[in-house]
Formats: sequence, C-alpha cells, structure tokens
Amino acid sequence: ELARLEQWLGDVRCEALGVGACSLACRKVREELDHVAFAMALRASGELRAEEMADSYYRSSSPLAEEPLPHDFAAVTRTKFEELMPFRAVLVDETIPALWAQTTAAQAEASELTPPLRTALATARALQDPFAETCHALAPDALKLGMLPLHPLMSTLPDEPLMRALTSVLVDGACRLGVSVSDVTSFDHRAHVLPYVPGLGPRKARALVRALQARASQSRAIDDRLDDQHGLK
Repeated sequence: ELARLEQWLGDVRCEALGVGACSLACRKVREELDHVAFAMALRASGELRAEEMADSYYRSSSPLAEEPLPHDFAAVTRTKFEELMPFRAVLVDETIPALWAQTTAAQAEASELTPPLRTALATARALQDPFAETCHALAPDALKLGMLPLHPLMSTLPDEPLMRALTSVLVDGACRLGVSVSDVTSFDHRAHVLPYVPGLGPRKARALVRALQARASQSRAIDDRLDDQHGLK
C-alpha cells in the first residue's frame, strides 16, 4: 500500500497536502504523510543504497528523530534530506470552506461537485492564498461577513461596529498584499479581493473586472507582437 501511495503521489506531483484539522487523528495522518514524503526523498536522493534506506525508514521506531535510521545508515539525517521531500503535509482549518460549500454561490460555481469536494476545493485554494479565498467566500450569494466563525464572542458585539472593524481588516489586507491584475483576469475566484481595494467597492470592482477581461481577450501574445526588424510592436 505504501508503494502504491508513493506511486500516486509521484504521478500527481503535488507540492502540498492539506489535512483537515477536525480531530486529533488528523495529526497522526499528517505525520504518516510526512513519513511517506521523507521516504520518497530518500529514494530520489541518488544514494547507492537509496531503496534500502527508504524501506528501513518505514520500519524505524523513531521516524521523526534527527537520525531516524539504524547505525547502518548513520549518515542519514532529517536536516540533510528534508529539502528533497517532494511535498509537505499541513493541517488546515476547513471551517470556512465547509460553510462556503453549502452556499448558493458555491453550488453555482461548482455544481458538478458534492459539498465535501467543494469544501476540499475551497480548502486547497485557501492553502494557496488565504486572503483571496476569504474574500471569495464573502462574494454575493455566499457568506456574510458576520457569519464567519472568527471568535466565540462575536455574537455579543453590536453588528454595525463589528462589520466596520472586520471590513477595515479586509481593506487593510488588500492594501498590504496588493492585487495581481493577471490573477484577477485569469481566475474568477481571485477577483473578489477587488471590492476591498480603497476607492472601488462592489459595483466599481465588477465594472473593472469586466473591463480587464474584455481588454485581456483582445490582447495578443508577445510572440505575435514581435517583429524581426523593429522588435516589440
């Protein structure tokens, strides 16, 4: 089974695996995936006894130690081989993605997926860009800002000042992180950061996205704009 898992992970060539942090068992799953990644790193190391090293690692009684293998492989250390690990397994919070997966917006965007798969989709995007996916979860017909389970005492605060404070945090995030025009025109879910750019808001953001997408559809590739005599036109 480990060989099959290694084969599959090698085929998909993922860089990260998100494990939902819904119970203590998830920590064990993350550790087991970390072990597989380290064994794959040993096999790909080019060492003379790489296959033996990987198989021995699976039988190790202390796989997380700095020197996880028996004395026969004393030169094997986690520090030396961790950088060769093909992927990282990380714990992720699925709370907001799971709420988004049940919304009308989620069903319209990914109608072919079941709610658990929509949760996985949103979780993976949040792993890549937490801020952009949070803004996406707040799109029209999706979640309301006050619905985000950010703190157990949120419900005790007055709605208006709470919304102002939360919106201010999102605006500050948009200012600090910036917005990639290429991402906005290429990935619909990333465009939901624009309403939090100062001076835009939802209406102007939608108009800007339409204008950017129209302009992108009319643009030509760099190769088409090169002239042997005059260079870039």
